[in-house]
Amino acid sequence: MKRLKLDRKVKYTYTEEDKKKIKSKEMKPYIKYFKRYSGLLALCAFLMIIQLIVGLIVPIITGRFIASLTENFDANVSLTHIYYILGFSLLVKPVNYLVDTIWTKCAAYVRYDLNTTVVNRINEIKILCFDNNKTSKFTSRMFTDVNKVSIFPLNIMNYIMGIISKLGFISYTFSLSLEIGLYMIGYIVISIVIDFARYNMRLRHHRVLRNYSEKEDNIQYENIHGMRDIRALNSTENVKEKIDKKFVYAASLNYKYSEKNRIFSHSNSLIKTIVYFFFLYVSIRLIVLGRLDIAAFIIAYNYHGSVSGFASNIISIKAYYSEVLLCASRLNELFDDSKFPSETFGDTTLTEVKGKIQFKNVNFKYTNNVPVLEDVDFTIHPNTIVSFVGKSGSGKSTIALLLSKLYFLEENSGDIFLDDKNINSLTKETIRNNICLVSQSPYIFDMTIAENLKLAKPDASQEEMDDVLKKTELYDFVYSCPDKLDTRLGENGIKLSGGQKQRLAISRALLKDAKIIVFDEATSALDNENQAKIKDVMKRMASNHTIVMIAHRLSTVVDSDNIIYIQDGRVHAQGTHTQLMKDCKEYRDLYKQEEKNAKIEQG
Repeated sequence: MKRLKLDRKVKYTYTEEDKKKIKSKEMKPYIKYFKRYSGLLALCAFLMIIQLIVGLIVPIITGRFIASLTENFDANVSLTHIYYILGFSLLVKPVNYLVDTIWTKCAAYVRYDLNTTVVNRINEIKILCFDNNKTSKFTSRMFTDVNKVSIFPLNIMNYIMGIISKLGFISYTFSLSLEIGLYMIGYIVISIVIDFARYNMRLRHHRVLRNYSEKEDNIQYENIHGMRDIRALNSTENVKEKIDKKFVYAASLNYKYSEKNRIFSHSNSLIKTIVYFFFLYVSIRLIVLGRLDIAAFIIAYNYHGSVSGFASNIISIKAYYSEVLLCASRLNELFDDSKFPSETFGDTTLTEVKGKIQFKNVNFKYTNNVPVLEDVDFTIHPNTIVSFVGKSGSGKSTIALLLSKLYFLEENSGDIFLDDKNINSLTKETIRNNICLVSQSPYIFDMTIAENLKLAKPDASQEEMDDVLKKTELYDFVYSCPDKLDTRLGENGIKLSGGQKQRLAISRALLKDAKIIVFDEATSALDNENQAKIKDVMKRMASNHTIVMIAHRLSTVVDSDNIIYIQDGRVHAQGTHTQLMKDCKEYRDLYKQEEKNAKIEQG
């Protein structure tokens, strides 16, 4: 294994996002989640106050106990101190348990509520947003950011109680000795100056690493999910090299931070050692002068460790609050419709969809502003099979996505009609319950076969599932598996072949029984025999369904009622296979080339 070579001169270009100052108002939308459990939070705060009081009292009694052993020793007095210490220690145990229990329960409630809200929001965002952003942008918000925000009030209460307790310690030291009290104040000021400088460096570094990891390609994730293709291409070393570069860069950034952190850490330790020596020296001088007794010194000594953490508490609460604000701002970004637009639907419900589709002067472009569709016009009549063909990149799949309203038209970009109603005026249920899209690369969930099927129809019976599996020629395969319908398929159906995944996706569509079924290259991975059987199923369904096919192989669409040839994002020609063979040169050339290739393959 080669040794890591760190780049000590590594640089990171700070973006506006890295420099952005996050305001407290970012937390405002999440206060309502904590208000729901204000009773639990109040009870937790009350119990933490008990912890605080005990934490203040025990060091005082401990100091008196130790002093009683050295000054005018009295066994009864010493035993009394022990009983008090034991009593308070036993008292605080169940209080600690209750605080932990309430804390855990309250955090779980808030996390659940917030997770539900975030997942619901993600399910509302336009599909185009997922195309333009990495998956990690959404998953980090669902997990890391939600977790940070959900435990915010509990951790803040903990930090505040810590600060209050230390303020109590400081106040008490003034009653012991003015000099000791002033020393404690000076010690805190010195610690705060050092720790604040360290905190600012840590916060900036943390934000840099988080933004870097989110913006950069998640090559490790892709290495796992693309393992088959990587090995098939013999690109393992190439990918490893890319991963290694990212590891070296991240490690170098961390090392650069660590060097600065070590300077702060050791400087802080040195200063605190000197200051601690000064405390001991002053205490001894005060004892010699008779201005500080042994018991008071022991109490001050016991408090010294607690007070030394006062600066850390102040810094920690600021650091934690800044981190939570960062998480809250990232969550708020998710709810910002200007950055992540929501799907929009109308309020018109069609009780009975016939299946008529119209595109009128439809124009569409992606975020790069390159036109994909231009002035597209066509009509699909109910209970017919209509196919879209054309060269790759001509815009066929975009038509399927617009029809199922996975992509949305901008204003003044044309109109799409379903049964003579503008699709934008229809409810989500009307569109999604009556239009079903089967893509070329369907996603098969890491569930059982039955669970995958029931995504389309949750109350589907075994007989209904068996029926669609027979139609798609999957029945024999499913029932040859040891667990049959309960066979788990792995992530994205890893246990299935490409053809089996497509047939299972078609099975889901048939089970849903939508009025309009759109097949976007959904049979591309099937052999000729299975493809012919699926075509027969489509023909039978066309008596009561509108079938839309996006096809690359023209042999699969020759029997369509209407074939629409798309070229450069426009409707170039349409008609039956016979008509296009006669009137459309591009279609004819494409078909003849396909026939020629088929003959070559046959030998």
